[in-house]
Amino acid sequence: MAEPRDNAHREVQRLIRTRDWPAALIAIDRAVSSDPHNPAYHLHRAHCLLALGRRAEALAAADEAVRQGGADPAIWDAVGTLRTHAREPHSAIDAYERAIALAPGDYRFWYNRAAVRRFLGDLDGAEADYDQAIALNPSDITAYLNRSQLRTQSTERNHVAELESMARKSLADWRAEVHLAYALAKEYEDLGDYAPSFQHLRRGATRHREHIDYDVSVDVATACWIIEAYPKGPAEPAPDASDASPIFIVGLPRSGSTLVSAS
Repeated sequence: MAEPRDNAHREVQRLIRTRDWPAALIAIDRAVSSDPHNPAYHLHRAHCLLALGRRAEALAAADEAVRQGGADPAIWDAVGTLRTHAREPHSAIDAYERAIALAPGDYRFWYNRAAVRRFLGDLDGAEADYDQAIALNPSDITAYLNRSQLRTQSTERNHVAELESMARKSLADWRAEVHLAYALAKEYEDLGDYAPSFQHLRRGATRHREHIDYDVSVDVATACWIIEAYPKGPAEPAPDASDASPIFIVGLPRSGSTLVSAS
């Protein structure tokens, strides 16, 4: 997707990077007024509007972007992403399908559609899209991991041989090594082959730990600070609560503990 390189565009990008959405919208409105047929401007405007909570206007601006640049598959792809963020997954699928029709050789469009299909529960469709994305770009290790997570692997249908072949290659990015190790751990676990599963899981976790700056003492100090700052707990219980005692929720990753907290 070609974008203008004038001063107005650079200023809009600067304001978006700093998340100064009101100022960015003012700047992009000026740019749209000077060049109303530029699809990139309308996309920037859509992102600003969505960040400001003006969802309907954001979707309308995205529609204008495709009216001005609908022959460009990157425009459709960007609109698909915006529609996804705007909680319009079905229309996002439509946008990605237009992008794929215009440029079927671009793996990114298949990958993006796979993500939305996964969200919608179309796991077979998502797996087919990840297969295509991997065929077009075998070095995208994240696609391998996402595909492995879609279903319980079986002895008849799994990707262990393919993943092991990739693991024997030299990967430039440590993140790719981690994702590949986790994909193998997941598939071996599904197959009941726990020794290699744990081996890959430990290898991936060790590699990940080498590149993250985490110190549990920081979390402990933060918890202590909160206790010291609010020794009596909440000022008053919620209107429908009979007990103001705090509840500490512990849950495994992706187990729904956030939903419990919110309720």
